[in-house]
Amino acid sequence: MTPPKAPRRPRVARAKPWLTQVEADRRILKRVDAKGRPGRALAAAAPRLADSQYAEALDHVLARATDKPEGLEIALAIGRRALVNDRLDEALRWLVQARSLATEKTPVVAARIAFLLGAVYIGRDEEVAADAVLAWAEGILGREADSSADVLHLRALLAERRGDRDVAMALYREVLQRANVALTPMTRVLAMRNLAAMLAHARPRESVGLYAMALATLDADELDASTRCGIDNGMGYALLCSGDVDGARMKLDQASSEAKRVGAERVEVFANFNRSLVDELSGDLHAADARLRAVEADARRHDLDELAGWTRIRRAWLQLRAGSADAAAAALREAFATAPRTEHREAIATLSALIRLPDRLAASRAQLSALAAAYRKRDDALTDFTLTLWVAHADAASGRLAAARRNVARACGLGSERGFRLGTSWWSSEVVTVAREHAPAEFADFADRLLVAPSTPRPGPERHVVVSRDGTVTVDGQPLDESTWRQGRSGSGVLRRYFRALLSAYPAALARDELADLLWPESEGDKAVRNLYDATKDLRRVLVAMPGVQLRVTEQTYGLVLASSARVH
Repeated sequence: MTPPKAPRRPRVARAKPWLTQVEADRRILKRVDAKGRPGRALAAAAPRLADSQYAEALDHVLARATDKPEGLEIALAIGRRALVNDRLDEALRWLVQARSLATEKTPVVAARIAFLLGAVYIGRDEEVAADAVLAWAEGILGREADSSADVLHLRALLAERRGDRDVAMALYREVLQRANVALTPMTRVLAMRNLAAMLAHARPRESVGLYAMALATLDADELDASTRCGIDNGMGYALLCSGDVDGARMKLDQASSEAKRVGAERVEVFANFNRSLVDELSGDLHAADARLRAVEADARRHDLDELAGWTRIRRAWLQLRAGSADAAAAALREAFATAPRTEHREAIATLSALIRLPDRLAASRAQLSALAAAYRKRDDALTDFTLTLWVAHADAASGRLAAARRNVARACGLGSERGFRLGTSWWSSEVVTVAREHAPAEFADFADRLLVAPSTPRPGPERHVVVSRDGTVTVDGQPLDESTWRQGRSGSGVLRRYFRALLSAYPAALARDELADLLWPESEGDKAVRNLYDATKDLRRVLVAMPGVQLRVTEQTYGLVLASSARVH
């Protein structure tokens, strides 16, 4: 008796690996005839090609088509390409058309349409419309909506828009887990970019890593390279948040030049705004102001009203940094004569408090403390860190030294944990000074690694400093006053030996433990290091009298840095 045959297992359709699919789609694209009739095969491939490195070739084919096929996939592809190229009205028109054609039989495509269309509405401040798109997608997908990467991505955008930071971050991470079943790997890239942007002020090193992975994915999966400039811009800002000013400058320059090459004008405007921050933190306030003027003009031309407002706030801050509080206050009043946008209110309140700080110490201190708490609540750790140091500065200025030490300790603990070395807003030499003056021993190294913002420029000719190998110092030909060395509790003898040790090693630096042993050979290791921390604070006060001579502490090494106006004889 012949045994019965086992029932045939049903064939399960398996998606092709992405790179295999892209190559197959490229072959379809190449077969389009010279008359530009796309055909059904290309129409089916178009949404994938719109995210691939062949997107521009698809643009050319569709642009010369004499009879563009009407259909869901083409509408989605054209809408996606219009969105990439900043043609927002066109993108909206085609994506709305694609939405009208999508059904429950095309769940993956419907989810992508929902994400793109919802993102456009959110960018236009039309949150109700974005909610309606989400409800439409959830209606089409049913229970599958909770496992759709693109639907989850739209939920994340809406949560971020409403300030639900924890919800948004959890959703972005879930998108990354489910992105392998999305229409294209671009879902993963965009989710990494959006999550990285949320983390820049909270965990900048993780943010930089996510941007790096997004760029790597873009290349490895042969995706549309026009997205690169936006990721470079975000990565440049995240590098700045982590204190890597040189790395930020390089990335932002790349973002600006690449945006110009591909015609991404809005990205170029945002990159130039971030480049103004690099100018400021590098000490070139004039260049920062000039760049902000240009950014404001470009922002208004592109209807980027929120960014235009930020340029006015930043320019008023630069006036305060240049020593003109009255001009800063006047600029702020002129820029926001009417009620400001919600996004600007806390920044305006912060700058107003900093402008009034010398004259209304207690009130400004209370305002800055309340603002720091508000930023802390939503995990904007970088701004919390900066404003807490400003609160400590106010405490020190009013003689409340114990309170200053507590706030410095809290700020340094936060900055050390998160990897901060500067603030991208409201950073100045005052906050670095208060950190170094009042940091407890366990955070002394961290405080020394903070990047010093350039001091307020003072009128008058440049002063020239000459330092002899024996430690003798002259400023504009006059010997440095002996009283200058009597700073703090270290004693002039210790400070002179400390300075000569650094001078002998210049331009190299000395390791912390070896320097401590050299200066305090009779002390135990921990005590010698504590003595070094105290002496470092005192020596910095001495160096104020030597323009162009600074003490730099990096990775537990100590060395002198001389500007062009100072030289060793």
